[in-house]
Amino acid sequence: MEGYSYPINSDWTTEEIVTVVNFLAKVEQAYQQGIRLKEIHSAYNAYKQIVNSISEEKQIDRHFQRESGYSTYQVVKKLKDLLAQKADQQSIIKL
Repeated sequence: MEGYSYPINSDWTTEEIVTVVNFLAKVEQAYQQGIRLKEIHSAYNAYKQIVNSISEEKQIDRHFQRESGYSTYQVVKKLKDLLAQKADQQSIIKL
């Protein structure tokens, strides 16, 4: 964490909070040094089990981007583009 807060829902369990924070940390990694497609894909799938509505996902993205400067939307967009291209799971996502 770089001196900002993560968007947390008070209704989430500790396990759910850990999953969401893990995904957000992977987004940070995608911007800072790059991350393997497989790693971010797995974290995103776990995240979507908790944040399963588009509106909540957008709300978290806005908050996280405002706090950190990093966009979950842009990372997920790149992830989906690479998956559509059938990229190697070892490919690196770097923004």
